[in-house]
Amino acid sequence: MAGVQYYYQEELSSSRLPAVPQAAARPSSSKLKTPPVPPPPPAGSRPSPTSTTGSATSGGTSCTSTATGAVFSTDIIVTTLILFFIPHHFYIYYTIKALLLFPLRWSVSIKDSRKHYFIFEFCAYTHYLNLFYLWSPWKPTGMFPSLFLFANGPVLCTVFFLGNGFILHSIENMCSLFTHSSGALLMWSMKWYPTTGGVTSNDVELDSSYESLLRNWREIMMTSSLYYLIWAICYSLIVLKLLEKRIIRYDSETSFRCLVQIQRDGLISKLCHIHGERYSKLYYIIFHYTVTVACMTGAFLSYYWKLYHFILLTSFLLLALCNGAKYYLK
Repeated sequence: MAGVQYYYQEELSSSRLPAVPQAAARPSSSKLKTPPVPPPPPAGSRPSPTSTTGSATSGGTSCTSTATGAVFSTDIIVTTLILFFIPHHFYIYYTIKALLLFPLRWSVSIKDSRKHYFIFEFCAYTHYLNLFYLWSPWKPTGMFPSLFLFANGPVLCTVFFLGNGFILHSIENMCSLFTHSSGALLMWSMKWYPTTGGVTSNDVELDSSYESLLRNWREIMMTSSLYYLIWAICYSLIVLKLLEKRIIRYDSETSFRCLVQIQRDGLISKLCHIHGERYSKLYYIIFHYTVTVACMTGAFLSYYWKLYHFILLTSFLLLALCNGAKYYLK
């Protein structure tokens, strides 16, 4: 073999051609580079139909998406049937879904999208108040009108702000849609179809007269501001103070971080940074409260007129349906 190699080297040198390196002529199998593995798709995104890598994995993902879509499709049907035929018992189904979907969204978010701190946001806080009101023997006076306007005002409007849609195969998207729309459905059933002697009959008729709307609005806003203040203090201490470094270190998401710290060119961030970084947290809470009051004012008439409440609910549900349709038609 040495003589053959020497012969070929002589032939190459005599013809004045550059010698071919041994490694280039016959690369070692141990040095062969495998093609890079594409990164996993973001949470909630559809798998690409042209992807051919990992057929077993894609098959498992497809089965999981199909099962998820079937579960949430069934949930939509069950929710519709309950609201049409036995709306006074919807609070039971709402409670079961809340106890299942909130831990499910936590587990999915902490694994994939780092959005698990959204359990401290105002929208989730209103659901904690709903569960407290449903099952606690103590129901403070004036609490139901505040919960009603929370659910049909700022929380329901988040469907528009975040572009929530009926994306049935995505656990995170459907859990987010539940967070922002199910409270309004619960208030619909409790306000207009109260049970006799049940947990939803207490305090439902409070402030239901048609007289002195301005006075009633002021009273409800004062009570609502107290519940909002409780959330604002807890949110400021836990999210904006105690967990701030941890959230930044692990690149987790909160509404404050997304709107104020990450999107520096956005209008909200510019408003919160009028007087620098020092007062940005305070201005964010003030801005959040202002938007909350504005949305509650827009939903105020739905507390008195059923038709207005029906139009309000239907509009946002149709918006979510359109958002889901646009996603699947892309």
